[in-house]
Amino acid sequence: MATRHNLCVNPALGVDVSGWGGGSTPARTDVSSLGFGRSWAARYTGGSFLSTAATQSGAVVAGQTYTLSVYYRPTSFAASGTLYVEWINGSGGGFGYPNVPFSGGAATISRASITEVAPAGAVAARIILDGINFGVSAMDATMVLIEQAATLLDYFDGDSPNGSWNGTPGLSASTLSDAAPVTGTSDVSLPPMESAGSGTARTSGLSAVALPALTTTASGTATTSGTVTADLPALESAGTGTAKTAGVHAAALPSLGATGSGTAKTTGTSDAALPLLESAAAGTATTAGHMDVTLPALVADTATPQADDDITIRVVASRRGWSARTGRRSWSARTGRH
Repeated sequence: MATRHNLCVNPALGVDVSGWGGGSTPARTDVSSLGFGRSWAARYTGGSFLSTAATQSGAVVAGQTYTLSVYYRPTSFAASGTLYVEWINGSGGGFGYPNVPFSGGAATISRASITEVAPAGAVAARIILDGINFGVSAMDATMVLIEQAATLLDYFDGDSPNGSWNGTPGLSASTLSDAAPVTGTSDVSLPPMESAGSGTARTSGLSAVALPALTTTASGTATTSGTVTADLPALESAGTGTAKTAGVHAAALPSLGATGSGTAKTTGTSDAALPLLESAAAGTATTAGHMDVTLPALVADTATPQADDDITIRVVASRRGWSARTGRRSWSARTGRH
């Protein structure tokens, strides 16, 4: 729900009875034991109509829809009459007076309301209840809500949960926030990025939770600022991703798996082995600063050149055979020895 505004400047008589009037001057009365949602009400014991506190001048805009309501309680007899909207012009004069009937039981709290479009020239508004002999049955009234809305909503003022007074508490318009802000520490695991999904997990400060794994066919980024005390996510087969950290990195960099590609980067001091570059895999290992690691082995088919021997054959005049000499070694067909 969007932020709401109660435009009435003295809706529940929390301080005094200013702005309330009618056929007689009401008394600010403690009604905390009667079941109202507020502790104070305007009690009328004479006259035949009452008028509530109004809005500030300029709070009402012509052409906009407003819903106005008030809670009331007749003390001795059931009450019925007419509820009017008094539109107020820039000079403070009332006009218009659209109306609806209302009725309520004796010693029973009821709510009367009306919804109307503000006419041209209207800059403020108030409620009037008429048709009751307060000298016969006194009436308490409180909790006025004047709101730019097309329907009747729950009452609120600056003393409500998530509510605030726009000015003097109890003597000003009030606002009801959409939601209460949440502050503090969150000790929850970050959601995993499922297969065929993508997303980003971020945290600022100290991260003491496992970063989400990047699963097959998924892509995403795990980013943290501050101190990392968790393993960086592995790059799975057929997946792509980047693991980055700034500062001191004391965790193993993710390996580049078969048929996968990726980049492992660190800035600062790296005390971890750089990833092995496997057969048929492509990747880059980059570091800036002090590197205390063994460079990765290149695993693939290797060819080692062989030394050539020059063989010299010399024919020896002998009845039993010939001998062959190869550098420092020789072999005789006659003796069979080197």
